[in-house]
Amino acid sequence: MGKLITLLSDFGDRDGFVGIMKGVIMSINADAHIINLAHGIPAGDIAAAAFVLERSHSYFPNDTIHVVVVDPGVGSTRRSLILKTEEYYFVGPDNGVFNRIPAIQNCVHITNMDFCLPISNTFHGRDVFAPVAAHISKGVPLDEFGPPVSDFYRQRPAAPEKGMAGIRGEIIYIDRFGNLVSNISESCLRDRTIKDSIIKGYSVSGLCHAYAERKKGEFLNIIGSHGNLEVACNQGSAAADMEVTVGESIYIRFE
Repeated sequence: MGKLITLLSDFGDRDGFVGIMKGVIMSINADAHIINLAHGIPAGDIAAAAFVLERSHSYFPNDTIHVVVVDPGVGSTRRSLILKTEEYYFVGPDNGVFNRIPAIQNCVHITNMDFCLPISNTFHGRDVFAPVAAHISKGVPLDEFGPPVSDFYRQRPAAPEKGMAGIRGEIIYIDRFGNLVSNISESCLRDRTIKDSIIKGYSVSGLCHAYAERKKGEFLNIIGSHGNLEVACNQGSAAADMEVTVGESIYIRFE
């Protein structure tokens, strides 16, 4: 049985890009198992891809190969990488999509073109990342793909600023429901009672445990499935109604 391979991209489902990558993988390893992790990442949004990968990758079995193709620098001098933690493999561009992956033990620059298709200027998902992932799933050792590197792109995500009266953070992700995911984790709020959140002139009181604790169309604060504080709108879009985008400041005031 081949290893499990996940695909995360900004390709959407309108074009054939995702299907082509799957075809490349299956042509190399017909026993591979492929899962679509997500293909609705906003075009070129590296930070969103890094967040989704961080919050998703650990729910898969050990030795899963996670392929990420959110690559606005495709065709440039940015490197193509394989990264390895104790449990997982990651394949994708050296542009920050792996910023949030902890405990990376090994990193390889993909330079051996024997494991790639003829490389185009615009579709390295097909030509590099898919075939490399397929060969990894067949047991090819990492050192055969290229030399080890230690200077892959890393940028520590912004941390919330904690104070006695509250915490200042920022919106780091907006899901398809328009929920505003902050960088303020549940652990930051432990043993404190939230008075309200202040975001773009709106004050949202308290902390709810369910969307239904507010009336339809009302805003609420909630700890979402990612484990971070989110501002949401019951049966609506907080992002659209508040006109908030990623990077917006949010301040949590304590009682």
